[in-house]
Amino acid sequence: MTTILSTPTSVTLSAAGASALFRLAASMAPGTWAQVAASNQDAVLGSQNGNSGSMINYCQSMPWNPVAKRIEFTGADHDAVPATQRYARYDDASNTFSLVAVDAGFGAAVGTAFHGAGLLQANPYTGELFNAQQPQANPRLFRFYKMSAGSTTFSLVGTAPSGYLQIFMPSCWWTGPFTARALGSQGAYMCFNSGASQGIGTGEIFIYDPTIPGFLPTLTGVTDPVYTSNYAPVMAYSKIKNCAVYGGTSDVSSPNAPIAYRLNSDGTHTLMPPVPGSGMGLDVGALVADPVTGNFLLLTNGQLWELNPTGSGTWALQTGSRVPPSGVRNPTEMGQGLVVTAIPDYGVVAVTSQLAGSGGTFFLYKHA
Repeated sequence: MTTILSTPTSVTLSAAGASALFRLAASMAPGTWAQVAASNQDAVLGSQNGNSGSMINYCQSMPWNPVAKRIEFTGADHDAVPATQRYARYDDASNTFSLVAVDAGFGAAVGTAFHGAGLLQANPYTGELFNAQQPQANPRLFRFYKMSAGSTTFSLVGTAPSGYLQIFMPSCWWTGPFTARALGSQGAYMCFNSGASQGIGTGEIFIYDPTIPGFLPTLTGVTDPVYTSNYAPVMAYSKIKNCAVYGGTSDVSSPNAPIAYRLNSDGTHTLMPPVPGSGMGLDVGALVADPVTGNFLLLTNGQLWELNPTGSGTWALQTGSRVPPSGVRNPTEMGQGLVVTAIPDYGVVAVTSQLAGSGGTFFLYKHA
């Protein structure tokens, strides 16, 4: 049996053993971290021909697929050659990372396209993947894509019903009641458009219902007038609290960096207390919902904070054994590889770090 200490313990798991993460998560005490020695991480997430060497450069979050029992990854290095979005997986049963496709179906692009951002989501009912991408040429309307279960490439399903969009829109999958719109039996894929970095556009949320299939009316009025022109915000959904938290920016000099909102089930928004640490935003502060308590966890500036979104919201700094270990990347600078993933099946959060072509780490954190 693996002993989980207040400092992380590295565990080598047999590829032949089933449910690698389950066995590790079951042995962890609440408030502890454990490092997983998974196979092939550097070869899959690293080894890129770009600025950093990591395919999860400019990421922040990637989904757990509860149907296939794996973490799904899409992304590309900054100035990657070739400039295509890769599709990779971490498989629980084999404890192995694998590259599925060098081109996930979007073809080649000019410049710095195809970062993962926080756009990939897994439909928890079917295992289908949903993604969104902004074309480099005008009109720069986000296009929404689906990867059917068993497929390895994305196919176009619709175009966002709006004008110029933020290049890095975060997303979540809402599964609970949502009285602002009548969601189908599988919930909905939601994207937060904060407004483009050039100051064009306003805060809104796109809602794609896979059971229609198609878009529901865009939700507007989800930010206050002060929240405009934000680059690379983040978003996460809590099934237990049936709310989402979103906002922030990767520009820590922006007055919007410490701003977070709660999206309520009636479609209204509530301003949360100022975000601590370095704020939250793509690779500056990574946000994820804890699958046990329903509260939100924020990795920022080498610290772990918990947000209880109830009422007016409260932030609490996590101390002692809850402090992120040195192997977890310190999110203070945009453009470096860090991915957070809630794994409700096992009651833990996974943190995947890949700063360069080698030296990647993979941790579990059990909050409660």
